[in-house]
Amino acid sequence: MKINSKHYACTLFTLGGALLLCLLTLAHEYFLHPEPILFSHLWISGLAGGLIGAWIGRRGQLAHGTLDSLRESEERYRDLFENANDLIQCVGADGRILYANRAWRQTLGYEEEELRHLNMLDFIHPDSRSHCLDIFQRLQEGQSEACGEFQFISKDGRAIRVEGNCNFRFENGRAVSSRGIFRDITSRHQIETALLESEESLSRSLAFTRTILNSMNDAIAIIDVEDRILLGANNVLLQSLGKEEHEIIGRKCAEITCLGSAPCDAADKPCPLHLVLETGEHCQVEHAYQDQQGHLRYAEISASPVRDKEGKIVHVVQVKKDITQRKNAELRVKQLAYFDSLTGLPNRLLLLDRLSQALGRARRDELKVGVLFLDLNGFKAINDTLGHEKGDMVLKEVSRRLKSCVRATDTVGRLGGDEFVVVIAGIQDIEVVREIGAKILDSLSRPISLDGLNLSATPSIGAAIFPDHGANAGSLLRVADQAMYQAKEMANDQILFYDPAGEAAAQAPALPLH
Repeated sequence: MKINSKHYACTLFTLGGALLLCLLTLAHEYFLHPEPILFSHLWISGLAGGLIGAWIGRRGQLAHGTLDSLRESEERYRDLFENANDLIQCVGADGRILYANRAWRQTLGYEEEELRHLNMLDFIHPDSRSHCLDIFQRLQEGQSEACGEFQFISKDGRAIRVEGNCNFRFENGRAVSSRGIFRDITSRHQIETALLESEESLSRSLAFTRTILNSMNDAIAIIDVEDRILLGANNVLLQSLGKEEHEIIGRKCAEITCLGSAPCDAADKPCPLHLVLETGEHCQVEHAYQDQQGHLRYAEISASPVRDKEGKIVHVVQVKKDITQRKNAELRVKQLAYFDSLTGLPNRLLLLDRLSQALGRARRDELKVGVLFLDLNGFKAINDTLGHEKGDMVLKEVSRRLKSCVRATDTVGRLGGDEFVVVIAGIQDIEVVREIGAKILDSLSRPISLDGLNLSATPSIGAAIFPDHGANAGSLLRVADQAMYQAKEMANDQILFYDPAGEAAAQAPALPLH
């Protein structure tokens, strides 16, 4: 059986108290009262002594238990402070380090035995010393707890940023020591600083990009491919639309960037955004459209994909360049190269090209092509008597009437002087040639009125048929020319078809003149 030490001590105090009081009673009775000693006196004395001993033993036991509890509580709190993740320190009023926990020592790089040689100025960063000393002084003067961010410096010289609070302990009105609890926020501060720098860098980059975009002479739009809405636009685009940025950002690109009234992906206006998404590559298209004033304009639109980290196209950047001046210049060059400057009809070069294309289609589709060669009778007299200005006016009117007599698929061209050629493409029956020729004879037989004068410009017409009279453009024009001269010699306002035998040319029936 295990004996409880606390109960054993209490029993000893009880027995000892009873015995001591009995002895004192015996001595009292023996020396002061010679009468016989009564047993009842001894029993009462023993009981009283036992009670007194028990009380003394119990008090001693309680005192011992309180000391143990205090010692255990102190050990618990010390263990709590020592193993806390925060940096806990106690600094004397003179600045000496009285205590620092394990996290504090590990963070600043000191061993426990080094603490007694440290002063607070040894671990406070120079940038924070003035601030910390000011707080330390005010706390000693009775200011309440101080909170904030500070910088410590480790044993190896690293700056450590902390946040926390500290206060002073007073005894009898005298400042004894300061107590501080701090948290290492160095990593958090570095992340915050990096984010701030990144945001500033991004802001500078965006400002720089916007400056570049706004300095360009072309209209630029940034389009989201998911929703087809505008995410950005430069000043040139805004000015061309007469809009403010807030009026177009977030709207569908079809409402803003599509030129004219044609729908997206019209045959003559392929959508650059769709082309980029289909091919995944940069594309360039040309669009013709009417501006807000109704003028015909031309635009060259370039579109480039913008990809995310996975390579998916998320945005498309469209650059619209006005090429109206260039296109007009090209058209003027083309007009000079391929069209007659007086009448606007195709010249010899373009006429031969159109005739060659018509022959190629006829060979493929097994069709015929008719060629009419015209010369105006009496035109030289008009030129000589009325002058070249009136002669030019006659040629223009003849050109207008010739175009009104042919189909949309036919070509009327001027070779020079008063010589014209009509190419009648894709026919199955030469009667179509006869009918068009008859229309021309009828139209040009009517007088041309200029300044009150009725002028006559009736034609002589020679005709040739592919493949009956020639296999290529040159041979067809040559035989049609020969037939025209034969018709001019006959002077009977008829269409003369070339006779390949060379004996005679077949005549189309004459039409009544109005």
